Amino acid sequence: MEPLDTNGKPSKDGKIVLLAVGFSNTVQVFNGFMWAAGEDKERNPKVVLVNGAMGGMSAHTIQDPDDDGRGAKYWSRIDEQLKAAGVTRQQVQVVWIKETNPAPHAGGFPNYIRDLQAELTKIVQILPKRFPNGKLVYLSSRTYGGWAKAPPGRVGGPGNSEPYSYETGFAVKWLIERQLKGDAELNYDPKKGAVKAPWLSWGPYLWTNGTRARKDGFRFQPSDFRENDRMHHSLQGQAKMGHQLLQFWLSATFAD
Repeated sequence: MEPLDTNGKPSKDGKIVLLAVGFSNTVQVFNGFMWAAGEDKERNPKVVLVNGAMGGMSAHTIQDPDDDGRGAKYWSRIDEQLKAAGVTRQQVQVVWIKETNPAPHAGGFPNYIRDLQAELTKIVQILPKRFPNGKLVYLSSRTYGGWAKAPPGRVGGPGNSEPYSYETGFAVKWLIERQLKGDAELNYDPKKGAVKAPWLSWGPYLWTNGTRARKDGFRFQPSDFRENDRMHHSLQGQAKMGHQLLQFWLSATFAD
């Protein structure tokens, strides 16, 4: 990993861009990360954080950047976010994806999770075409959804209810497994053929069973979510999530 100029060439005065891709909760979590990183005195000043996530943009919505609809709008907005940060597509080297769909599809588990996995596959396949120097992609599943309130008029509960939020982790797991098993449609090694996706790995795992602490002590409180829907994070929750992301990238083996 080295700084690149706006044309994607190595340069001591260049930048290393970490881009977030996802929906509303991703916006909030990455905002929290940007706050936490801003307070890190050892942060490399050449690293530029760009929050490319956008509210309402589910995996199904953003899987096709050429759909002349919401997918095109989403990826065009990412270009705008990069420009606003003073960087280019060629400087993006790391992408963090936290995606979902607003509600389980018909058919039950694992069918709707297979659908999400297929959509994530299409999303990671977009990246080499748009970000030719993208090397690493980290994927995260949803946070806890056991307290979420259904929006007015929705039948069947909120989109991040449980166990759906927990089960989105299987979409990430199965996607990474496909690459590990050598699926040509997810090849990242030019020595093995056409590059179809970057290298994929687990990002920070952000789910825990509500107030029940994991082995590392991480847990949620209802106050980590906005009172009106218990689905989107409060400022407290954003800060907590941001700290989790910061600790992940400070310790990730390949994130140097």
